[in-house]
Amino acid sequence: MADKPLPRVSLVACLSVDYDLAFLPHFLNYYGPLVDTAALVLHTVAGMQREADTAIASIKDCWPDAFIDYWHGVFRDPVKMGFLSDYVTHFARVDPESYLVYVDIDEQAQFPSPPKQIATPGVVYVGVMRDRWASQDRNDLPAVASDRPLEEQFPFMDDFTKQHGACVTRPVLFPARMGNSRALLHHPHIVSYPQNVQKVVGRRIPLDHYKWTERRKQKFNDRIDHWTHYQESGLAKYETPEVQSLLDSLDSGDPDH
Repeated sequence: MADKPLPRVSLVACLSVDYDLAFLPHFLNYYGPLVDTAALVLHTVAGMQREADTAIASIKDCWPDAFIDYWHGVFRDPVKMGFLSDYVTHFARVDPESYLVYVDIDEQAQFPSPPKQIATPGVVYVGVMRDRWASQDRNDLPAVASDRPLEEQFPFMDDFTKQHGACVTRPVLFPARMGNSRALLHHPHIVSYPQNVQKVVGRRIPLDHYKWTERRKQKFNDRIDHWTHYQESGLAKYETPEVQSLLDSLDSGDPDH
């Protein structure tokens, strides 16, 4: 009997040109060999067109048939989620037998094997975030170097984000047919799937989060300002206290993990 062909795997993600470009080479090197293609939304701001063009060229070198949306303006999390949800819904409709990897640009999901080999109907791999740091001093927030693996630059791990009440789980690999609801992206225990599927199995894997860099405090401040003026779906009320708690802890100068 011939071996069953491996499924097609696509990636969905958002890249913010103003803060995330340093992660792009690492992101492409890590996920390029793991997925067939990608659907990405590129968030840009005024004065960064050249950087955006460079990012698009790099993405196309990695995935020639990648779909890239261009989003210019103030960052709003509900807008980001709208793009990503549209991508997931698209794959659920046009390629329901495929699988999706859903991550942020500064995250590396520690799959036990390549996604194509572990993708299974009815199984959602749930990433459990662990914070990665350059040292045991929380005030050590360095720039991201392009010539060294992230795990070497940020070798220390803890659950700092979890301690401040933020959600640290998300689906990172799941069947496309199960992704026809925005709920899946926000809440891994709420999924939409065909009625003949009676059970969803969740398997947890580490999700390394490399967000503690030189740009983090400014990014937090910008996002808090945006959320304060944006009340859609109650997101500002939900997100802002947790981000503010993280920022306050960093600003306190407490070096202990």
